[in-house]
This record gives sequence, C-alpha cells and structure tokens, in this order.
Amino acid sequence: RSTLFPYTTLFRSITIINTGKLKACRYAEDGKEQIVYLFTEGDFFGEHGLFNDQVTPYQVETLTDVKLCHLYRSDFQAVLQAHPGIALQIIAALSSRLASLEKIIGNQDLDSRINQLLLEFADKYGRSQAGGIFVRLPLSREGIANYLGIARETLSRKFSQLENDGIIRSIGNKTIQIRNPDALRHNIASA
Repeated sequence: RSTLFPYTTLFRSITIINTGKLKACRYAEDGKEQIVYLFTEGDFFGEHGLFNDQVTPYQVETLTDVKLCHLYRSDFQAVLQAHPGIALQIIAALSSRLASLEKIIGNQDLDSRINQLLLEFADKYGRSQAGGIFVRLPLSREGIANYLGIARETLSRKFSQLENDGIIRSIGNKTIQIRNPDALRHNIASA
C-alpha cells in the first residue's frame, strides 16, 4: 500500500531519497493516474519551491518503504554556498531527468516509447547476468501503462510481442529479463 505525500504543502524544502522508491503522479478529474516521474535512492524532488516559490505540480506516493531527508530552503541555500559543486550536480540531475522525460514523451511511436522505458529501467534498476539484464520493475504493469499514457491491455500486447521476438522474457509479474538490449536500441533508432 502506498503512502501519499501531499507535497504541495511542503514546497519550501527539497526531499532526497535515502532508500526506497516513489512515484510522482497527477490524477485527472476522472480519477485516471498519470505518472510523471519515478524516484529511487539518490533522487530528489521538491525543487520547484526552492528557487521560485512554485508549488510542486504533482503528488508523490511511495512504491516501497522509504527513508527521506528534507532540506529546507535556508539550509539548502547554505549548503550550496558552502559547496557550489553540489549546484552543478543538481543541474546535471535535473537535465538528465528532463532528457529522459523528453525521450519518452517526445517519441510519438509507441514501440519506441516502450523500448526507451525498458532501457531506462535496465539502466536504473537492472543487473547484468548471464543471458541478459534482469530488471525488477518499479511499477506494476498497470503503473507502467499509466506512465506511458496507454491502456494496460496495449502494454500487455506489446510485452508479449517483445517476448515472442526473444527480446525480453517475463519472470513473474515484477521482473523481466532483457535478453537483447541492442534490439531495443535498434528499434528506437529505426523508428
């Protein structure tokens, strides 16, 4: 069961994830979930209010047990002044987050969006072993579908197609083996 952080009320701090996984999401008027970001150890959220008093435009929900660290604006600014290199690391992390989001959202081809997301999961949550990259999925299949903005049934068909092509193999509900990451990359490049 996830815990909801009404993060819009904590807009004068940045939160760093020490352990665990969270998702940032919005809900449409009809109750449909749209997942905006996935956060794991070392990631942070809440930067909107640190620099320009904006309310964070999403809710944050836990996917696993988490340990978090909150740095309030004055403390955070003092850390940046004492250690300017941290500011560069934050800019790099935000740039990487934006690039990842642009790759998934900007690609109109659904197969490429799925392939890109699988490669991102492999990079972030995978471990290489004989036979491929084993990825413990951070979301359920329905959550992945919500992240991509598609129906769960569509995602299931696409995963089945990738499995039939020998590119991935499902291991239960929460783990996949990416047998051929080069095929995923090739499919993105040729789209």
